[in-house]
Amino acid sequence: MSAVFQNKKTDWSVGFRDIADKICAIASKYSVEITGYHSAGLPLYRALPPQKQSEALQLLNIFLQTMEATEAAGNKIDNQGCFVWSAHSSMGLIPPSDLFLNLKSDALIEIYNLEGLQTWRNLNFMKFCSYTLEEVFCIEWYKRYTRT
Repeated sequence: MSAVFQNKKTDWSVGFRDIADKICAIASKYSVEITGYHSAGLPLYRALPPQKQSEALQLLNIFLQTMEATEAAGNKIDNQGCFVWSAHSSMGLIPPSDLFLNLKSDALIEIYNLEGLQTWRNLNFMKFCSYTLEEVFCIEWYKRYTRT
């Protein structure tokens, strides 16, 4: 039984790495450099309990799906409105009616869940983010940032 669990855990790690690599490849088409992880062994991801690994993998996959859905609709992910709309649709969220009137092309957009994990961000955010996708999806924001 433990061998089966170990294989499933390994599969999740491979899945996380594969999805992160796809996200990085798509972003590079828009001249945005994203680092998926520092180590292919994914130490931050592997340190999470199985439930948290599953959640991180699901959130990473939603981010990839929003990128793919935006492009599949014939839009570019650097188009704020289209990419934000895909994000809201993918997560079952309903944006405020005036949201798209207030979006500027240079806006940094982040969406967090109630547990403090960033569930979505736009490419402008990733242009300025020095964290890897593994860090963003596996470490709560309040543990990533320190105040002096």
